[in-house]
Amino acid sequence: HNGLPIDGLLEAARGADPQETRAALGVPPGARAILFACRLTPDKNAMAFLALARRLLAEPRRRRPVHFLVAGSG
Repeated sequence: HNGLPIDGLLEAARGADPQETRAALGVPPGARAILFACRLTPDKNAMAFLALARRLLAEPRRRRPVHFLVAGSG
């Protein structure tokens, strides 16, 4: 998910139900969620995160679904 609004993450940090927050972000129960949160500038190397996502998604023995979340601006 690219361009995720930070408000949803802050709400979760303030005590919102984690399952409701995951559902609002489109992450189904049982799926892993991997978050990249920072300024989206070249020095933060978002390309490395995308390379990791590609590698994990291509792994044939992956047992649980995984969702990659990107939060930030730049």
